[in-house]
Amino acid sequence: MIEFEDVIFRKKLDKYFLNDAERLEAINKIEENSIIFFPKVEINACRDPKDNMILELAVESNASCIISGDRDLLVLSPFNNIPIVTAVDFLGLF
Repeated sequence: MIEFEDVIFRKKLDKYFLNDAERLEAINKIEENSIIFFPKVEINACRDPKDNMILELAVESNASCIISGDRDLLVLSPFNNIPIVTAVDFLGLF
């Protein structure tokens, strides 16, 4: 959630939110509808070590996919049979 909260307030996302109240509402909705995991596995597969936590969480939670625009993650797709896709590609799956 800390990562999400940091990202959602980035300038490049201004075009998707009218104001900070909408961003805070999005954070609250995600928190209310989330299951918290504390991964016990340690993975060191990503060229950006900070992104390994995403892989650890996906593996530990048996995620069906990882949605990211991060190239350091996208190049690993699929990781442990977990597809890593952009948001646009994810929406195209439906």
